[in-house]
Amino acid sequence: MPLSMPALTTASLFAFLQGWGNFVFPLTLLQDDKLYPLSIRLFTFVSEFGVQWNYLMAGSFIYSVPSIVVILIGSKFLISGLTAGAFKE
Repeated sequence: MPLSMPALTTASLFAFLQGWGNFVFPLTLLQDDKLYPLSIRLFTFVSEFGVQWNYLMAGSFIYSVPSIVVILIGSKFLISGLTAGAFKE
């Protein structure tokens, strides 16, 4: 199990980021506006007449915080697992 921890951590990081940043799948399949994720809600700030930059940037910052936290926590485990077998004792 200790040797597979970097692989499991990497797979879980990619799975989380893939699900968190998904845009096309919910936009295509969801028909109720109440079920839209935040990625599609951010898209509503862009219209044909202009972009509401203040709302878009504030929402983008809030949207990016959970993924940054997950990356920072997961990278610690990933790096420690990768370097665990690098040195002979």
